[in-house]
Amino acid sequence: MQAPPASAEARAGEQGETLEEYALRLTRDLNAATRDRPQDVGLWLRYAAFQDEAAVLLGKGCVQVRVCTRMLRL
Repeated sequence: MQAPPASAEARAGEQGETLEEYALRLTRDLNAATRDRPQDVGLWLRYAAFQDEAAVLLGKGCVQVRVCTRMLRL
């Protein structure tokens, strides 16, 4: 039986990052991946799921506005 996926807080903590640093790093990684493989639907779905999670975890403010803006661009 597989363990449940780790939360964003746990994944960020494993890397010694704050949630903001984790979100920024993952955004950069996903941006690069979607540029390299724009036809990969699964990758885009992961990106959308990450954006939803980031918006909830990071709360209101600039970060949420940027996440929502990026979602609208998709």
